[in-house]
Amino acid sequence: MVGILLAVHLIASVTIYFFQDNIIFQRKALSKDYLLTFHRDSSQSKIEEYFIKTEDGDSLNALLFKTKIKIQRVYPIKIKTNLQ
Repeated sequence: MVGILLAVHLIASVTIYFFQDNIIFQRKALSKDYLLTFHRDSSQSKIEEYFIKTEDGDSLNALLFKTKIKIQRVYPIKIKTNLQ
């Protein structure tokens, strides 16, 4: 039983390793004038679009999301207790 589970895990891991590019980068070509839309409040965020040229002549599309919303940072507190 353990051998079967180990074999299934190994096959799944190897398959994901070799096809990870296809899983992460969905190969769907969009037209150059394709308009990206997001359902966010545009007054609180700004979206910048960049085109990155690759060595083989292709172009990668990148989005930079900027927001005016302040992120509240949480800092861990170390508490010493004397439990006996």
